[in-house]
Amino acid sequence: MNVQTLLSFLSVFGMQCPDAQPAWLSFFQPHGANTSFVMQNLSQPDDGLFTWTWETQGSEWQGESLPLDTLRQWQNCEGAFEVTLTGTHPTGALFSRTECVWIVWSYYDFPECQDGCSIVDAGWWLYPEVPEWHYREATGFDVDGDGTITANDLLILLAI
Repeated sequence: MNVQTLLSFLSVFGMQCPDAQPAWLSFFQPHGANTSFVMQNLSQPDDGLFTWTWETQGSEWQGESLPLDTLRQWQNCEGAFEVTLTGTHPTGALFSRTECVWIVWSYYDFPECQDGCSIVDAGWWLYPEVPEWHYREATGFDVDGDGTITANDLLILLAI
């Protein structure tokens, strides 16, 4: 462990990391090329400390929401495609979820854009019953995975 890593650890010592469930609605039907519609981040819990990153088709955006007219600039189709929302906590823990979404740009144009999504369930539950820490992909400094940065985590890190 180098000095910079130790200082980063100490800056979050004692901090608790909540069990986040990234979530957003799965169906959007804005009308026209420029809209004010957004994929709203409905993640629970959100303690205000997370940094949120949206990813779809190789592009990333950071922020609480994803404006759909941002997608319109690079995607000239509508239909089903995957969206990933990742929350990064100051403790280094990562929580990520990928779902297929369906977007309709107008009532009149219906070209299909399938990006690895065979079925889109417009009614998937925002907060399904999932096991604890189901969406956690990395524990960061919480090496023992108990949700709190403690001296035990430091001992484990020093032993590595």
